[in-house]
Amino acid sequence: AGSKLTDSVEFPMTDLNVKQFTKPSEKYKEEQATTVYDLFALVEHRGNLSGGHYVGYVQSDGSWYECDDTRVSPVTAEFVSKVEAYILFYRLRCPRARAEERERV
Repeated sequence: AGSKLTDSVEFPMTDLNVKQFTKPSEKYKEEQATTVYDLFALVEHRGNLSGGHYVGYVQSDGSWYECDDTRVSPVTAEFVSKVEAYILFYRLRCPRARAEERERV
């Protein structure tokens, strides 16, 4: 049996641009107007290959939260950036929404 990989991997919290991995398409031109994603959640596995525990981290209204069973606790973005992530969840940044957001400020 092997062992769990615990190598530290850096991942972007914001501005993940996947343009280099996409192929332009006329059919999906509007959908491909932006290729920038922002992290909004991740899952961490604590333990080893034989067992352990999953903890979720989610961003809501600009703040990060740790979701551990029935307990939800605020955490910093810096803390989240150092978690040994198992699964990362990114959301496509909507250019129109960002422009509207800037206009409100």
